[in-house]
Amino acid sequence: MAEINRLNAILHKRMRGFILRCLNFYPQDETTGLVIGDFVRNCGCPCIDSEISTHLNYLESKGYITKRAVSDKRLGNYEVVVAQITPKGVDLLEANIPEDPGILV
Repeated sequence: MAEINRLNAILHKRMRGFILRCLNFYPQDETTGLVIGDFVRNCGCPCIDSEISTHLNYLESKGYITKRAVSDKRLGNYEVVVAQITPKGVDLLEANIPEDPGILV
């Protein structure tokens, strides 16, 4: 059981790093949670959309991203989450600030 918990922790750290990398492709733009989920899965990390939401909350609480809900008229006013990397998030990716033990970059 301890081994499974350790592997889950590593997977979560990798997902957070992939999310930051995804948002860093277009740092001036907001990216939807759906696009982030697709990016993470394409990088080889199995995840479901609710996991992406949890990781977005974590990254926001640390100040690495901002996120907000928007209504998408193309989807019948369906509410989607959009996120954007912050300068602190860019600094983490570029190793300009100390490593975060909860994120594998």
